[in-house]
Amino acid sequence: MERIERYGIVLRGVTEEDAAFIVKLRTDESLGRFLSHTSPDIEKQKEWIRGYEMREAEDREFYFICEYQGKVYGTTRIYNIEDDCFEVGSWLFTPHTPSGVSVLADIIAREFAFDKFGFDKCRFEVRKQNLSVVKYHKGYQPTIIGEDELNYYFTLTKTKFDIHKTKLIKIFQK
Repeated sequence: MERIERYGIVLRGVTEEDAAFIVKLRTDESLGRFLSHTSPDIEKQKEWIRGYEMREAEDREFYFICEYQGKVYGTTRIYNIEDDCFEVGSWLFTPHTPSGVSVLADIIAREFAFDKFGFDKCRFEVRKQNLSVVKYHKGYQPTIIGEDELNYYFTLTKTKFDIHKTKLIKIFQK
């Protein structure tokens, strides 16, 4: 299990004990409206986590729980690691997450993946209706590589990420 501590935030690997928290986040009507469907069955989530743990052992995926000041606030994930690119997603936080924690968690996850794999770009998708998240991601000046009825599909170079993350860290680091 990976454990990363930076900027006052801890990202630690997801475990089966996190299943109820993840299900609660993903099935929350307000939080989950821009996500793919998640079963409310905690046992199914535990089963998914067991499969994930095998993928993590093979460096194919990393799913993190974000902690700040000893409390759990959200999730973020690195997956679809292939060729010269990785994908970020599953970025979901409770409504009472302190300001900046989710942004710093996203930065840490990307730093981890860029450093671990040495890639020059990452991919992500954002639901078009998720206006605040679209605005956040566009702040990095990514390239839109496609779109469909529901989503924008982006790539972001490490160079652009590094430029914009520095500004965000200065704003949000506690």
